[in-house]
Amino acid sequence: MRLFKSLYKHMDTSFGLIMLMLFIIIPAGCGGGGGDDVVDVDPVVPDVLTYEIRQSEDASLTVTQAELQAIIAPVPTRTLLSGTYNRLTEAFTLDSLGPVMFVNASDFLASLDAALADGASFSNYLLQVNTAAAWVGDGNPSSGEFEIRGQNDPVRKITVTVNPAGVDIVYSPNVNPPVNISLTWNEFDEYFDNGVEAYGRIASFAYSVLRFMYEQGDNAISSLEYLDENDTLLQQQGSITEDCDIYPSGLVPPPVSNPGTSIFTWTDDTGNADVGPGDSFRWDLTECWDNDASDDFDLLFDGVIKLNNYTEVVDANNVVTRIGFDSFGGVSGVVYENLVLTETETTSTNVLLDPDAMTLNGGFSMIFSSP
Repeated sequence: MRLFKSLYKHMDTSFGLIMLMLFIIIPAGCGGGGGDDVVDVDPVVPDVLTYEIRQSEDASLTVTQAELQAIIAPVPTRTLLSGTYNRLTEAFTLDSLGPVMFVNASDFLASLDAALADGASFSNYLLQVNTAAAWVGDGNPSSGEFEIRGQNDPVRKITVTVNPAGVDIVYSPNVNPPVNISLTWNEFDEYFDNGVEAYGRIASFAYSVLRFMYEQGDNAISSLEYLDENDTLLQQQGSITEDCDIYPSGLVPPPVSNPGTSIFTWTDDTGNADVGPGDSFRWDLTECWDNDASDDFDLLFDGVIKLNNYTEVVDANNVVTRIGFDSFGGVSGVVYENLVLTETETTSTNVLLDPDAMTLNGGFSMIFSSP
């Protein structure tokens, strides 16, 4: 569970930076076409963009860690997560959508269910956003409320409400009166592992899953950036093979490839010999280490990320209206195939691998658009 929590903590910093990348990525565009006498003009990107992270009804995202498993599945007919992003102020919102996802996490939560009174069960829970959330950059939310309900249980619920210092958590059982605790953000982040109250630990887990879904936007946005930078080379070669980061000299590296490799491949699904909308791509990552020089904690990737149904729309006024990887014909935009994420810690003498690696399978779609 430590890796599961630390990954979404990484997101708190990275997601704001990732979204800023969108400011860089979109203007260049990836859609080609036209002859040599045509001068491409960078499209205009609105200051405020909407985002959607969603799953088709038959899609799910399975997260397995140390023989424990959580399955994140969509609520039928509903967008999973959506909101707005102001690229000038870095302000984010998460819409109040009501039910947004089902999570089957009995491997993680069954023992906590047993500690709750009144026969409650949150092992298979529904997450509902009651009040729109807002945050800026890598900060914690300044507003918002969500609740966790057991599937097929209309009565019992755990409600998490943002307060000026952290969160208020209220557990409402069936018969007994509600009970509550208030936690700072630091306490809430650690509460699943270190907390006392079972309902508070369940709330901490549910929040980590919510934020983890946002972190998955990192892969989609990084791919958009890479695609923009390398579309010409992809058209010439079809794929690009590169070395990943090298472990620091003088340290004892982990027993993995040094360096690992990354292969990015283009499939011309439209058959027009031009990298652009309608095409698909994939990353083949072999023990690929991503070293962030500003942080001692990094990630090792091993597996496959498929990027399907690339979408890019620019209107008649040269304004970007839609970009990302969409679902089509039951196929998700971003699909993981046995993608193993391992957290690494760089000390003064070693690069250490966390033994609780996380394996992802399944997918979702991610789209940015003009409001």
